[in-house]
Amino acid sequence: MTLLSWDSISPWWKFSSYMRVDGYLVAAAGATLLEYEPWAAFKPAGTRVDTRDARRRAPYQDFQAIATASGATRIGTIERFCGEWGLLGLLLHRVIEVRFPLIWDRQGDDDRPMSLPDGGPMRMRQFRLHRTNEGWLLPRIWRDSFGPRVGGPYYSPATLYEPGSVEWNASTTVVMRSITDPALEIMPFGRAWTQYFRLPKGPRSPQTYDYPEPTTPEFWATYQEPIDEVYRAAVAFNDALTSLANADSGPLNSILEAVSVAIYPDDEGKNQRILWVPSLLGIMAVMALFDFTNATAIGFCAKCGLPFASGRRNFAGPSVVSHRGSGNSASGKPRPQTTNSDRSVLSPTRRLARGPDAATLSDVS
Repeated sequence: MTLLSWDSISPWWKFSSYMRVDGYLVAAAGATLLEYEPWAAFKPAGTRVDTRDARRRAPYQDFQAIATASGATRIGTIERFCGEWGLLGLLLHRVIEVRFPLIWDRQGDDDRPMSLPDGGPMRMRQFRLHRTNEGWLLPRIWRDSFGPRVGGPYYSPATLYEPGSVEWNASTTVVMRSITDPALEIMPFGRAWTQYFRLPKGPRSPQTYDYPEPTTPEFWATYQEPIDEVYRAAVAFNDALTSLANADSGPLNSILEAVSVAIYPDDEGKNQRILWVPSLLGIMAVMALFDFTNATAIGFCAKCGLPFASGRRNFAGPSVVSHRGSGNSASGKPRPQTTNSDRSVLSPTRRLARGPDAATLSDVS
């Protein structure tokens, strides 16, 4: 299977510049939002390319480089990566379902909320965000009818329950999973969702803010990503590729869990094959999937020990951010020892069955 096997593949979004604020990366003031195709910069390993193209490294290798960076170098490496490719979209990668805060509103004839004078009949409504194999679904749920709005500490024109109350916590949750563990978690809305947004000042609190739909310009304008989570994601991603050398595909499959395929008719009624990926992290994982399933061998860079698929430029190439290697992987696990430490080459760690004419790593690196 190749990238050409798909009629449509998810794009991604990035701002023209980012800034650090309180340990988060956020869009810089005045930055422009761009929708782009990260796949345009990716040629699967083994693909014939112009030898003058110094960027034979895959985008996901830029992400891997974060895992071995340390100190101030780590922050700079993360900023350069996000400046080129965008934020990872870690929240969107992990979320399965979100039940947003319930609010008082009036259901109009066309199912749209209506403004309402004090004392009028009201109903509760709640938006619920679901991740599907075709994208994000955001239905509006109306609850049973109620009489006139009641005064008191738990009721107001904007909110149904006071944030933090038992009723509020029970009705407002986020179902998500870790990028390294397929088990589902049910998290409080205030802890799982709100930390990823830098909201404009106003009367609404983070718990009752009217959050925009994912991947819209309004969503990205308020979305922020914790720098330490970007680093931990890079370590998990790198360790997942390291595990492939030991015939363990579980960690990478945990990351790929968020990736979906679907069939969808175009405007002319022709069925299209859709590859939908909700995050940049997922896009990086799909790229690695293509490389490591096409590879005849998996090796480790002699300088830094990062895993490398045959046919792909190694980490000592001219466009690589300088970083130090060590005897361990980014997570502290022992790395296979290289055999040519005086040269910028990779050492094969496990042969992949590709028939009697499978090339050696030195043939293709």
